[in-house]
Amino acid sequence: AYGIPKPKDTEVIVPTLLFVPCVGYAAGGYRLGYGGGFYDRTLQGLRAKGPVLAVGFAYAAQEVAEVPIDEFDQRLDAMVTEKGVTIFA
Repeated sequence: AYGIPKPKDTEVIVPTLLFVPCVGYAAGGYRLGYGGGFYDRTLQGLRAKGPVLAVGFAYAAQEVAEVPIDEFDQRLDAMVTEKGVTIFA
């Protein structure tokens, strides 16, 4: 794609774990990103093929009461901060 060469005869690897950066996040597992929707679209496509674990990374101070979400937003499975790991059920 985009004229970027890749080695011949290599298999495509579909990730089952994605680390996701966050500008902010809420307790429900939704995040604020950088505004392009790239992670949400990538997660949606990957999850359509099989299970994918999405883990956000942020500072605990970036937690907010709620974030605006729409039908395109993908929920994180977990959040890692300097205070520990939160699993979103």
